[in-house]
Amino acid sequence: MQTPNQPQTTIKSEARDASVQISLDTPEQIGLAAIAKSAAKVETDKNQQSLDLAPVRAPSNLVMMPLSLIELRKQVRTEFDEERLRELAEDIASRGMMQPLLLRPNPGEGNFLVIAGERRYRAALLAGLTDAPAIIGETTDKTAKAMQLAENIQRENLSLKDLAAAVREKYDETKSVTETAKHMKKSKSWVSKHLAASCPDLRQFAKEVLEGGYTEDLEIVLMLDKLQPLDWCECSDLAKKIKSGNAGRQTVKDAYEAAKAKADAYAKEQEEKNNPEAVAQRKAEQKRQQELWEAKRKKNEEERLKNPMHICDTVLCNFHSTPDDQETLTPQQRHILSDYLKTFFEEAKKAKGNEIVRRVVDMHNNVNAMEIAAYMAGTIWASFDLDELLAQVQQVIVKSIA
Repeated sequence: MQTPNQPQTTIKSEARDASVQISLDTPEQIGLAAIAKSAAKVETDKNQQSLDLAPVRAPSNLVMMPLSLIELRKQVRTEFDEERLRELAEDIASRGMMQPLLLRPNPGEGNFLVIAGERRYRAALLAGLTDAPAIIGETTDKTAKAMQLAENIQRENLSLKDLAAAVREKYDETKSVTETAKHMKKSKSWVSKHLAASCPDLRQFAKEVLEGGYTEDLEIVLMLDKLQPLDWCECSDLAKKIKSGNAGRQTVKDAYEAAKAKADAYAKEQEEKNNPEAVAQRKAEQKRQQELWEAKRKKNEEERLKNPMHICDTVLCNFHSTPDDQETLTPQQRHILSDYLKTFFEEAKKAKGNEIVRRVVDMHNNVNAMEIAAYMAGTIWASFDLDELLAQVQQVIVKSIA
């Protein structure tokens, strides 16, 4: 731990003359800053601005550390891509290790533990190196693990299994979703979902897919877990397809929603069987809704039958139909149609010259034959006669059909 009298510390880059001061608020950030500055040199300077390094003791200068003195303990990440690890080993063998390991003393053992850089350490061993550049600091097991978690989450290189386990471990420590989310700089929803994936009671097929590394999609794991009690056989088949790469999130989602709908319907059916009163209430409500719908439909039909444009369409349909298929107009409909067409007739009687031509062209694009016929009749007849107008229109239509 840093004491009030401990020398103040800054990190100066050897690549530039000017010192670069970094504001470090958490132990995780301190470790990551040390890793990022591969050529960093640590100095003490009481005259420069202080960096709060507690509870991590100021790291030593960059050293070359024998790999035989480095020990690995259980880290946040447990899975490594062997092919990428070999590629890194080849790169280290040809160019050297560009980024130092971050180590801490192993009390009572005389060696050092890895805080950050396990993958680089493994690659160095593969490359046949005997030592590697390292920065040594002192911190607790708890803080070291927090630093490892922060590094891996920021780089997004943890497997879903390791990430879920890390979230569970942090939650077990804080006993709070809110505190876990705050520490990991994630939403509470994100934390809750990863806690669900790391639950000891995670069901068989979801656990197989998660632990086998067959998917990195958290939603697939969670939906499989919910699907299993609803439809064991379907869940088993989907797990096999996921393992063979033949099923994705949408397939699992569709299967879960179908199974849930089926389960909900069955549950409702069972509830109704055991509750006759609820069944009676449901039927009464259905009847009420049907009556409301029928009343609305009847009202809309009555309004439609009184619509003059609908009546015009009915007349034209009659002209194209056989007598048995024709719809007879009611006296009210005839009256509505007469008043409607008479407005076009009267408009034409007042029009003159080219105004009539322009109006006919405009009507041709916007109204049907009945309105045009009424308008043209107004330019010829002295008075409006609905029956005569209908007869003239019917005669033209019959001739066009023939």
